[in-house]
Amino acid sequence: EQAEIASRTKSEFVARLSHELRTPLNAILGFAQKLGHADASGELDDTNRHHSLAQIRQAGWHLLDMINDVLDLSRMEAGSLRLTLEPVSLADLAQEAMAMVEAAAQQGQVAMRLSLSPQADRVQADPVRLRQIVINLLGNAIKYNRPGGHVVLRTRPAGVGEVVIEVEDDGIGMSETQLGELFTPFHRLGRDQPDAAGKPGSHGTGIGLVICRK
Repeated sequence: EQAEIASRTKSEFVARLSHELRTPLNAILGFAQKLGHADASGELDDTNRHHSLAQIRQAGWHLLDMINDVLDLSRMEAGSLRLTLEPVSLADLAQEAMAMVEAAAQQGQVAMRLSLSPQADRVQADPVRLRQIVINLLGNAIKYNRPGGHVVLRTRPAGVGEVVIEVEDDGIGMSETQLGELFTPFHRLGRDQPDAAGKPGSHGTGIGLVICRK
């Protein structure tokens, strides 16, 4: 029975991943087509060009992040993931992460804010993995928020040689049961189903927070 459950869970994950990958791919193809049509008709001005290229670039990074999540989870489970530590500016990293989720926040009507401590900026970390963690946390806070909601990315010192990175939101929250299942790979906690008010469920792969924790 456990084998059947595991097989079904992974099959559902593959189906969700296919849907998630199509979203940025459609954006890339759509804006590329828009650029081509505007260029052919002579209607391509600098504003349209910059906007379309920005959307293509953002969708491309989003697609790459999702693929990296899947590959990284596989490496973690195999024990082959390696970290490369180097000096990292949390202020720069936070700005990059916020830019990556800006479109999702605007679409969800969620306000984003940074609260960065100058005393908690320089750290030794793997910049790729740390950025991946922060983007996953921000994306989660946006995805499960509400129109008019808020998300705050905060840094603060926490003793000698330690820094805390926090993502705070005022979304719908979770039950005790959901908290207990929060870090189960591929598990969506029922968030892919409509809520009590009939709001459609959100899409996702169910591995973002698992990667953050590992």
